[in-house]
Amino acid sequence: MTLLTNIDKYKVRQAFAQSATTYDDFAYLQRTVAAELLRRSGLPKLHGKVVDLGCGTGYLTQLLSELGGFSHLWGLDIAPAMLSMAIKRELASVSYLCADLEQLPIQSNSIDWLFSSLALQWCLDLPATLREYQRVLRPGGQLCFATFGEATLQELKQAWRAVDRAPHVNAFYAEADLLELLRTGGWQNITLSKQDYQCQYGSVHSLLRELKGLGAQHVLQGRQSQLMGKARWKTMLDAYPKLDETGKIIATYEVIWVQATVVK
Repeated sequence: MTLLTNIDKYKVRQAFAQSATTYDDFAYLQRTVAAELLRRSGLPKLHGKVVDLGCGTGYLTQLLSELGGFSHLWGLDIAPAMLSMAIKRELASVSYLCADLEQLPIQSNSIDWLFSSLALQWCLDLPATLREYQRVLRPGGQLCFATFGEATLQELKQAWRAVDRAPHVNAFYAEADLLELLRTGGWQNITLSKQDYQCQYGSVHSLLRELKGLGAQHVLQGRQSQLMGKARWKTMLDAYPKLDETGKIIATYEVIWVQATVVK
């Protein structure tokens, strides 16, 4: 399956720029996933040239820098405000690039490692993006990333289906589809695994507030600009499955871990 989304990249950049100062306040899951991505890579230290794609405020970049062993490390993000927060970490031997992770301003056959944690789900065309990564990686270069799977926010999707059939929540690749995409794209030594994280919130409003604080609110192109009618909004809130009479809820985040080698 090829999932060509209609995500508006301008809105993505704008959303993450607006959330730069609040991102770290809400990013517990993002920090957990970044650390787990590095653990699963099994690296005692790095080597060569390394890029953190969609680095955001620089948490994974900092973890990579602490491993050492690299000749150079770049943090790359589409939102200048996010990079400004990353730069405040004052990491030695780290440079930053403001660029789209789908179109890298990087020389071909020049990079040894590409890392990305919870960023590739914002790609318009993931197959084309993976070809771009094959371009910049040296022969034998490694791609390690974590991305959201199709079960992410399944409770919110279910609640919105009580209102209408419009795509209120972004669609994500299934594990099997990612594997097929990598295989047909010529990647080798592919390993995939997945894990569900279930986060508890005091209310649906708290969940949506967190998504906005992370810059991860729904950003589909062509989204209706008018405010959701009160009746339809209440229908969604009432349909969201509750843990108990207090209104507490669970939100599922399915994370897929991928590591693959480029062969040329």
